[in-house]
Parts: sequence; C-alpha cells; structure tokens
Amino acid sequence: MKKLITPFLIILIGSSFVFANNLTKEEVQKWKDAGFHKNRIGMWKDAGVENPIEAKKWEKLRVNAYQIKQLKRDADITTADQLLAWKSAGVYYRDVGKWKYIGIKDPKLAKRWKEFASFSLVGMWIQVGVTNPDTAKYWQDLGISPYAYEDIKKANLNIETINMWVNYGIKDLNVIIKLRDAGFTNSSQLKPYNNIEIDHILKLKDWRIDPNKLIENMSYINNYLNSNLFFENKETFEKAYKIISSECDEIDREKIFTNIDFYQNNDKCYIFVGKMFQRLDEKSLFGNVTQKGLVQSMYDKYFFVDSFNGSWLEKQSKIGIIKGDGSFSYNSNAGKQIVPKGTVLYYK
Repeated sequence: MKKLITPFLIILIGSSFVFANNLTKEEVQKWKDAGFHKNRIGMWKDAGVENPIEAKKWEKLRVNAYQIKQLKRDADITTADQLLAWKSAGVYYRDVGKWKYIGIKDPKLAKRWKEFASFSLVGMWIQVGVTNPDTAKYWQDLGISPYAYEDIKKANLNIETINMWVNYGIKDLNVIIKLRDAGFTNSSQLKPYNNIEIDHILKLKDWRIDPNKLIENMSYINNYLNSNLFFENKETFEKAYKIISSECDEIDREKIFTNIDFYQNNDKCYIFVGKMFQRLDEKSLFGNVTQKGLVQSMYDKYFFVDSFNGSWLEKQSKIGIIKGDGSFSYNSNAGKQIVPKGTVLYYK
C-alpha cells in the first residue's frame, strides 16, 4: 500500500530541513546529546522551540511540533510550562483555547471553576455576568441556575438580601421575591408568621390581618386537608375566622374529632371529615328546626352533629371545624352505640 503525503506534511518537512540546515554544528550536537535525531530538529525549530530543554518539556507533555503550532494559534500558549499549568488544572491541551475564549485566561481560575461546574455551565455563568467562581458556587449551592440568576438581576435583588433570607431558612428564589414585593424588607418582620404557610402569609399581609395562634392553626389545617377551606379569598377567610374565633381560641390540629376521647372534648375545637349518614333534625313546638345528624367519618367511625347551619344532605361529604360537646348515644342493630358529639362551626 502506498502512503499518501499531504501538502501540509510536505511543507512541514520542507521547512524543517530549512531550519535544520541553518543550525551550527554546536547547536545540532546539543540537540543530539539530548536524544533528538537531526532530521527532527528542524520540526521543533519550525514550531518555535529554540532549545532541546524546552523540546523535552513538550515531549513529556506528549505534545508534538504540529500540536505546538495549534496551541500558539488557538490558545496563545508559547511555552511548555504554560501548558503544564493548564494540565495541572485538569484542562486537556485541546480545550485550553475554549477556556480562554470564554474569558478564563488563568489556569488556577479554571481549576476553581472545574471543582463544581462543567465547562458548558461555566460558560453560562460568565454569559450572565458571574465571573467569580466563588459567587457562582454560592448561587449553585442554593439551587439557583444561571437562568434563575438572570431573574435575580431582573428582580433587582442583591446578594445581601438573598443571604438574609437564606440564613433565615428560605432558599426559594420565587418566595424571596414574593416576600420582598409584599413589603417584607427584613427577616425579623416574618417572625410573627413563623408557623404559617408562605402563601397564607402573603395573603394575610395583603389583607392587613395580623397573625395569631388561631390563624396559625387555620393555615396548617388548610394545607393538611389540601383544601381552600379558609384562604380562598379575603371574604371567605374573614367569614370563617369570625365564626370560629367566637367559639375557639385555637384548633387542635393534631387529631381528627373522632380520634378524641369524647369524655375530654368539651369546649374544644377540632378538624372533622365526614359524610352525612342520617339526618336527625329536631322541630320545636314553635316550628323551629335544629339541623342534626349522624355523620360517618374515616375508618367507619361515627360522630353526632348536634347543630349546624347551611345545607348538608345525606350522603354528602364535608370538611370543617367542630366544637366538642361530650357524647351521644343511640340504638342500632348492633346494640347501644356511644359516639362523640359536637356543634359544627364552619364547613365546606
């Protein structure tokens, strides 16, 4: 098989001979003493390597004369020591030009970036204006991407403000922006709302309603039941709060009504979830009707509603707040039954 000789190789060999023929005997001997064949000296000289000591350094880096020319052209690397610094930073010789292209001209700086980010991610950070790797790592550790950082700039948030909220325990950028927009300029302003869900905090702030223990309970229950029971809008909240606060200072948010010993539920308020099993309304001598009923709760447990307002038909499910009032007994096919009793204050 015949070997093809490329035009580049012809030029390289030709120029190498020119360089080799221009060397003195003493220079040639230095190269030979260092282990280089005379025919190879011209190639090194053509690549700008002036002495065998420098050539040895390049060889140790496994870079040939042609690759040296590429490095000079693409990465402005002129000495083996310069390339060694990049190699020590973990950058492959062919990638040095890429790092310099995005503005990272110091291998030590490249090494700091490489400790936590890929090359493409470094480029993205630099593109959005973050040129310090420590700053980029800070944002990245918070889960903030370069794209999200652009949102920070648009929101006109500074690192001091972010730090303040992160130290308080809030890392979600969108939440921080919402809090700022709602008028929370200092984390200490949020302390009265400590046990309230963020979305509810923003609504209460907008509605100009100060938090208290009962509102904390209402916020928790709203989320626990996965329902807009109280916080759908200001009108709904104020209606629910007015009714509940007239009977309760707080709501037991840890237990469902049917899980409480009915001997200990008097005048305490609880969450209930249930389906109207049987209406047992009472009508007075004067024709007034008190709505009552037996309600089936979770796990086939029952409780008796001594009074409620509004419409609650049989087989219809409701969730809400009930105030305990001891127990209720009735006869069934299984014999006498005793169940918790209470007055429904608010439901949906």
